[in-house]
Amino acid sequence: MLDVVNSVVEKVGITPDQADGALRIIINFLHADGPSETVASMAQELGIAHYIGEATPRGGLLGALGGLLGSGGGAMAAFGQLQSLGLNFGQIQAVVRHLIDIGRSKIGNEEVDRIVAAIPGLSQIV
Repeated sequence: MLDVVNSVVEKVGITPDQADGALRIIINFLHADGPSETVASMAQELGIAHYIGEATPRGGLLGALGGLLGSGGGAMAAFGQLQSLGLNFGQIQAVVRHLIDIGRSKIGNEEVDRIVAAIPGLSQIV
């Protein structure tokens, strides 16, 4: 298991499968809706660059709506996908916060701030 997945499991208290799925969903969402080169750089540093472009689990009504919108679907589709993993809002927020914190340690505050600033509402979660 990847170090970043283990870190999320330990920090948030979710299963390895949930952590892996959540990281896939979040990194693909950030890559699609944020500064893709910066997100790709962060993913590379975290050892999850191979997650970008991989299929992410879809579930529930929001996941179905996301499917109608294409591979992205925005924040609501990503949120629906995360919920389909069995994560509640607090767990989703904790995963996102932890990913951002790890990203800051790998690529620096300025680069991570570019990602956060590019995604409407993300600053309120982190």
